[in-house]
Amino acid sequence: MVCAPVPNGTLPDLGNGTITWNPRPKFTPTSGIALSGGSVGSSTNGHLLVAYTSGSVASGSFAGGIATLSLTSRQTLAQLQARCESGRFVIAVSGMITL
Repeated sequence: MVCAPVPNGTLPDLGNGTITWNPRPKFTPTSGIALSGGSVGSSTNGHLLVAYTSGSVASGSFAGGIATLSLTSRQTLAQLQARCESGRFVIAVSGMITL
């Protein structure tokens, strides 16, 4: 298995995202989530970072809001590389989406 190097740079815009909330009576589904300004890189402590710095929400409980997303891999880049070489590649992340 060949693993690609960790990307650094920009990511394509994302669109038409949907979030279904639970419990449903509190919030209506949020749809038409669009994210732009995406980037990918590595942190000073060796983790993969993904961020989208701007976006919008078209409908639902958070319609008209601004959307941002940030994710950090739970594994270091070295751990991800080792998993990739073993033929198994799963990235666990923690992060948040702000609407």
